[in-house]
Amino acid sequence: MTPMTDLEKQVYDAIVEDCTYDYSSSVKEVSDRTGLKISTVKGAVGSLVKKGHVAAETEERGGTVFKDLWPMDEWENTLSFGDWN
Repeated sequence: MTPMTDLEKQVYDAIVEDCTYDYSSSVKEVSDRTGLKISTVKGAVGSLVKKGHVAAETEERGGTVFKDLWPMDEWENTLSFGDWN
């Protein structure tokens, strides 16, 4: 995997933290956790996806569209320890 910048590491760590307690993370949750602007988080997430550090998926559940984020390990497995509600 390609190394992360300091900003990417900050965003990645926030995603890991969110996925420790929840099924997935989101741009909004990362923004709230880090204090970074949503546009900054979106840019970092896009880069992390391209580098293979984060998986992103858009899905509809119960009529609401969710854009889920998960951290990935070095074997490209998604990591999530929380519960899906």
